[in-house]
Amino acid sequence: MIVDYIILDQAGNPMTTGVLLQETVTATNQQAQALMPHTKINPQPQRPDARGIVPDTVGAISMNPLIVGFLRQNQLDATYSQNIRVLGTFGDQYRTALTLQNQYRLTNSGVTMTVGTVQQHARPK
Repeated sequence: MIVDYIILDQAGNPMTTGVLLQETVTATNQQAQALMPHTKINPQPQRPDARGIVPDTVGAISMNPLIVGFLRQNQLDATYSQNIRVLGTFGDQYRTALTLQNQYRLTNSGVTMTVGTVQQHARPK
């Protein structure tokens, strides 16, 4: 599953410059911890494309035979917490502008995503 994060300005227009999106993913149960070494996470802040979109892959997507075999032989119920940070420019530096905490549950039949509430962070003075 691909989740497209679209970063909008205050007028609702997609932002293509001056922002970055960064994610941190944490395993919240044993199955997720076992899969963490094979979980792909964007380690670096990502720039939006020309449409203001940062795509993110969510779910058990792997061609690794060990992972495919595990998924076929086990009932999967892995849960993750994802922290999204939107960084905006302040002078020549990027600072946290927004954060969002999401929860994911990955099972053999798919992914369930619970989207958190966006938290705004005050601009430095």
